[in-house]
Amino acid sequence: MKTLSEKLSNLSTKAKKFEDNFAATKHETQERIAQRREQVRASSQAAIQRVQDKVDSTRDHADARWNAFKTKLAADAQSVRENVEQKRLEIKARHAENYAGDMAAEAAASIDYAIASIDMAELAVLDAIAAQDQADMAKVSEPTHA
Repeated sequence: MKTLSEKLSNLSTKAKKFEDNFAATKHETQERIAQRREQVRASSQAAIQRVQDKVDSTRDHADARWNAFKTKLAADAQSVRENVEQKRLEIKARHAENYAGDMAAEAAASIDYAIASIDMAELAVLDAIAAQDQADMAKVSEPTHA
């Protein structure tokens, strides 16, 4: 799994690419904008699917860890009774570790979603540009009444 720093770097790169693509659309033809919109639409769908897959995988992994934790907890019940304070500290540490892992996975999924959101924002901007171009063309082709 990528580190959060690597994911944030990818997010920054993706945002910069979006900014550059937005600037380039000012000089592109309708056909090129339509092609770019389709590429971004496909990329957005793929990014959303990747986020969904990671969320599903994280949930499954968390459930498996939780079930393993419950099994371990039941097996440790007798030991806990014999040495309550020591086991309480071990369980607390194990729970904190699991929680930290879950939070890191949630942060990674959130970054992936942010990347997908940038794709969706780029698509929305391209849609807006295309709609404005169509509106401008419609104004030019309207007959003027004298």
